[in-house]
Amino acid sequence: MTFQHIFRVIAFGYLGFVIGEWILLVLAMIVSGLLGTMAGGSMLKKIPESSFKIIFRSILSLLALRLLYKAIMG
Repeated sequence: MTFQHIFRVIAFGYLGFVIGEWILLVLAMIVSGLLGTMAGGSMLKKIPESSFKIIFRSILSLLALRLLYKAIMG
């Protein structure tokens, strides 16, 4: 995963993307991704896989319904 990010940084730099303007947002995304990974790993150790699948699918279904609602209602 780290190698993918390194190649992305090189590609964006080559294409002229200026990261300085977005550095705070990028850092916030990195920290939130790390915290999410740690929280997810912790949850997987505590919740049985069958329960996790049900919860995960339910959340995805609710998000899909929300997207449909927003698309229909504008």
